[in-house]
Amino acid sequence: MNNIQLIKEKNAVLVPIKDWEKMQRELIRLRKRAAKDDLLKDLSQAIAGIEADLKLPPSRRKKRKSADEFLQEMQDA
Repeated sequence: MNNIQLIKEKNAVLVPIKDWEKMQRELIRLRKRAAKDDLLKDLSQAIAGIEADLKLPPSRRKKRKSADEFLQEMQDA
């Protein structure tokens, strides 16, 4: 990426197309990884919540939902 040029009078940067395409591929890869990390974090939190709920006596556990109620809640979120 030695061919990058700064154009001060236009407040711009000129990048060769091959370098630009390489940066775009890397950006896509990083966005996918960030999305995957977010999904794994959310899943981990959900599992921890389920485990905590299961440790409670049955009378203190969260109200159970039907599959239809659960799906409706997911669509609303």
